[in-house]
Amino acid sequence: MKPSCCGSKINFFLPFGKIFPFDATFLPYLHRFNNSEGKGNSKGFKMAEKFESLMNIHGFDLGSRYTDLKPLGCGGNGLFFSAVDNDCDKRVAIKKIVLTDPQSVKHALCEIKIIRRLDHDNIVKVFEILGPSGSHVYIVQEYMETDLANVLEQGPLLEEHARLFMYQLRRGLKYIHSANVLHRDLKPANLFINTEDLVLKIGDFGLALIIDPHCSHKGHLSEGLVTKWYRSPRLLLSPNNYTKAIDMWAAGCIFAEILTGNTLFAGAHELEQMQLILESIPPHKPLTQLLPGLSREALDFLGQILTFSPMDRLTAEEALSHPYMSIYSFPMDEPISSHPFRIEDEVDDILNRLVKAQIALEEASQQPAEKEREKNQGFDFDSFIAGTIQLSSQHEPTDVVDKLNDLTSSVSQLELKSLISKSVS
Repeated sequence: MKPSCCGSKINFFLPFGKIFPFDATFLPYLHRFNNSEGKGNSKGFKMAEKFESLMNIHGFDLGSRYTDLKPLGCGGNGLFFSAVDNDCDKRVAIKKIVLTDPQSVKHALCEIKIIRRLDHDNIVKVFEILGPSGSHVYIVQEYMETDLANVLEQGPLLEEHARLFMYQLRRGLKYIHSANVLHRDLKPANLFINTEDLVLKIGDFGLALIIDPHCSHKGHLSEGLVTKWYRSPRLLLSPNNYTKAIDMWAAGCIFAEILTGNTLFAGAHELEQMQLILESIPPHKPLTQLLPGLSREALDFLGQILTFSPMDRLTAEEALSHPYMSIYSFPMDEPISSHPFRIEDEVDDILNRLVKAQIALEEASQQPAEKEREKNQGFDFDSFIAGTIQLSSQHEPTDVVDKLNDLTSSVSQLELKSLISKSVS
């Protein structure tokens, strides 16, 4: 959407109905990015080489509909590239998830379940899920021009620019958290931006997790870790201690990084990461030393997010109502999810499709003798699936947890069988 100019200010019309007065000093950042993009930099060459190598290994069987594939990057559980959708003649972004083992199937299941339901202006829109087909799934989503990490490579942004992006991030987080979802991997590379209208959108839900506040998730929160530099103190101390506060801590670190151009806490390992945090935040050191020149309102805002205790940390909704965000805040246009996830949603009909695709992959690679031996072990996969799908009709949280325990146990059996198969062959 085109900005309209008036003097030195530019009014950016964002899709969620607001007009943001924005200083034109942001334009040089956009010009530097646009002029450097695709100009043969070493990072671009390395990405292209890695993309070509992965394409040779895995291939992309997208048929004739998607053409002109270009690399975008590699996520924690997938390969990202852009392509032209010939059905609508528009460029889209596509994430390819390779289903290599039962754990990757579980991650894919959770990600797809979540992104199919999320619908918000500050979340990357998903158009279509292709698959599972053989050993992979494709997620077709809207194409964004760049990400915040690429923008920050041009240098730090002014405080007013940071405030606009942080408002949009909190607005998206309010919706995500109201849906009982934790993103768990917030970082500049997962915040996508269209430089034409300055819209920020949260993407890559590869590590996202459903958290039902009405049910205990003990024993189900150990898989996947937030990128180390954006982990909260509580998460560093207890890796499976997830609450919505971990996303808010990461958002605070990103805010500081936008202002300084440098990662706020860049520890080489978990212990050093914790030491950096303890030495840098109140009460050990005032934030004015960490971020000199920041306005008093901004320091108060950040100080209520970078708290050691998650209980003292602002929620996404509270952050939106902080005076620092008053220039943009409009509660009537900051929606929450109308259909939040419950723990029952962690298992649904898509489980059948994804897990069976993985089992078919494993069986295809086994010798006939091993397949016969596995059959004699008596594990009835179809009966197990039929039982777990009935979770949607369960109402007692304890029953649901028991079913999830059965799911975890059964997937472990599949992993064990895979290991046995490899050792025999």
